[in-house]
Amino acid sequence: MQRKQTAHITQANYSWSKSHKCFAVSVALLLLALSRPSLLLAQASHKQPFNQVGHATIYPQELPPVQLVFESAHVHDGFTRIRFLSGTKAYEIVTAYKLRRINPQSDSGGDKPDFNVPSLPLDRSRYFRIGHYNDSNGEHTLLFFIGSASASDTCPLLVIGFDSEAQPYKLLEKENLEVTFFRPSTVDKPALIIGKPTLSQIQSKNIENPMSGPYASTYDPFAVYVVPTSFEKATYSLEESRIYNRQHYFWAGPHSSESTLIYYNIPGRPRPFAAPASDLDKIIP
Repeated sequence: MQRKQTAHITQANYSWSKSHKCFAVSVALLLLALSRPSLLLAQASHKQPFNQVGHATIYPQELPPVQLVFESAHVHDGFTRIRFLSGTKAYEIVTAYKLRRINPQSDSGGDKPDFNVPSLPLDRSRYFRIGHYNDSNGEHTLLFFIGSASASDTCPLLVIGFDSEAQPYKLLEKENLEVTFFRPSTVDKPALIIGKPTLSQIQSKNIENPMSGPYASTYDPFAVYVVPTSFEKATYSLEESRIYNRQHYFWAGPHSSESTLIYYNIPGRPRPFAAPASDLDKIIP
């Protein structure tokens, strides 16, 4: 109502051109919006409401306690926003991929969680796993979150770190990375996050129990990410990946391949070995 009166008074007392009138109305609308920011915020929140789906409290090394609140735009459908409350400070991180709570059992059964990494203790809230590492700035805490994976892909991963002021930041965020090991830092070596971006596909003549006899799997190397000593993002290391794969797997380059297979339980070959996929029928007749 107030906006209409302003426009009426302007037209009655001034003889402005059409362009001036448009300018005056635009200014009036802008001033009205700026004078009522709470209304704009309420409207923005109404477009995408977030619901709390869970919470947890952590005690980062050498930092005050931090309360975490997990929120989602859809009830009971994972979470895409994490709010961090520490004393009078509040932060939030919006995730690139939908995350979820860690299941108490794996999809294949058993009593181990589906995101089972012995070097990363599971928080009692089951929303994340916790890692610790040291550098010249002291001891630090990392939080490992996962999302849901499709049948043939690895799950999304988010690793959150905290700077010296307890402000959270994204240390590592990947659409597909199944963490298999976390190596804490030592005196002369940085902390490493190790995982597989892709899952291996098994080929075997034994359909019922494919790994009981000779079989082959696609080449899917581990990826190794180095945790920096400063509060920056972790980076993929080709050299560390080469070293780790040679020690624990095979190394035929950083990318997965269906043209290279890893052969297991082959008569006369006591150890697994890599060979072209074109040799499959010769090696496993």
